[in-house]
Amino acid sequence: MTHKATNISVFINGRSQHANKREALKILSAKVNEFYKSADDKKNRKEIKKQLGGGGRSDKIRTYNFIKSRVVDHRLGVKTGRIKDIMRGKFGLLFKG
Repeated sequence: MTHKATNISVFINGRSQHANKREALKILSAKVNEFYKSADDKKNRKEIKKQLGGGGRSDKIRTYNFIKSRVVDHRLGVKTGRIKDIMRGKFGLLFKG
């Protein structure tokens, strides 16, 4: 048996033609389902990687330096020395304007 869309084929050699067909259909169905599932998983992994980035140092948004009491927002290019206010949720201090 061959699945035309994916070109996956299964061959069973036994005594009964009907039993062979049933067994081949079961195996073929499982292989085709696995084929489509792995294709979906690969697409999902690619999308997640695109959203998360590489996870390297260049992907970071902010740097918190508690020793020097400084916060740097790398996307906006803003630095502030009011780390305590930023930690309390006053992110408006980082926006220019």
